[in-house]
Amino acid sequence: MDALRLLFASIVVFAHGYDLSLSHALLWYRPYADTVLAVRGFFVISGFLVFMSYERSATPGEYLVKRARRIYPAYLTVVVGCALLGACVSSLPASQYFGRELLAYLASNLLFLNFLHPTLPGVFAGNPLAAVDGSLWTIKIEVAFYLSVPLIVWAMRRLGRLRTLGAIFVGSLAYSGLCTLLARTGGQAIWLLLAKQLPAQMVYFVSGALCYYYHDWIARHLRVVAPLGLACLAIGWTWGVQALYAPGLASAVFLLAFGPMPVHFARFGDLSYGLYIWHFPIIQALIAAGWFAASPYTGLLAAWGAALLAAALSWHLVEKPWLARGSHYVLASRVLASS
Repeated sequence: MDALRLLFASIVVFAHGYDLSLSHALLWYRPYADTVLAVRGFFVISGFLVFMSYERSATPGEYLVKRARRIYPAYLTVVVGCALLGACVSSLPASQYFGRELLAYLASNLLFLNFLHPTLPGVFAGNPLAAVDGSLWTIKIEVAFYLSVPLIVWAMRRLGRLRTLGAIFVGSLAYSGLCTLLARTGGQAIWLLLAKQLPAQMVYFVSGALCYYYHDWIARHLRVVAPLGLACLAIGWTWGVQALYAPGLASAVFLLAFGPMPVHFARFGDLSYGLYIWHFPIIQALIAAGWFAASPYTGLLAAWGAALLAAALSWHLVEKPWLARGSHYVLASRVLASS
């Protein structure tokens, strides 16, 4: 799953290379860099891993502390880091940069409300898009997932797993369908925007949860589940049927994650989170510096390489030190060190 998350994060990086630069030279690959699939893949993997984290925690409090330690230090670093580094590239003098607009950016973003204030004063104003780190919009959904897990597990223990997860699955689909219907009748932009938020994304989160809770059953019936799941993914992706797409995507993630993998990626840490939250401002900075205008491919590869470097630094200097001692990443790194 670490390898898959790194793949999904890289897909988002390459997609945003075109989306932010609008370089015609990069247009050819954009249809193949499916950010929707990548983000939904993240949500499926979160469903699997986060429910596992909860079930392995002694108390809900311990679970919430582990989730906060995993996600917030790096998030805080990128938000504050961009705010400070923005002063170096802003078109405004420091006396104007350090003011109310900067405080509004910090307050909104530190509370996972990036959409309220996505820009910094005078930063990237000449770029096609001025947002500093547009990728952060999904983090509030992840946090909402984390907060929902104790309630979902509570309901499962009283009503049953399949009944509870099935009800959430259907409810999520109903919400998405309603948003789509309302978008056709008027106010299209707002309803399409709401269709990307919760509870619409719950269908992918609970699909991952189903894979976790029924891992053994799926493994025993893999000859049936594998072709059926891949067929659901193909049909759901082709015709946009989320009721098939979500379980199909979860099946594909399950098959890839639990198939033969020669390298245990956890030994090297999880670079996907750092890559995801740092790549956007790095691409924006290279666009502002003229790298993409001079050579789109050089700019794209430089952005990906710089984002990987930022992710590695984030992992070793920020994320890993905050992990609990029992984290599988900590244990895996000890194995690597002793081998």
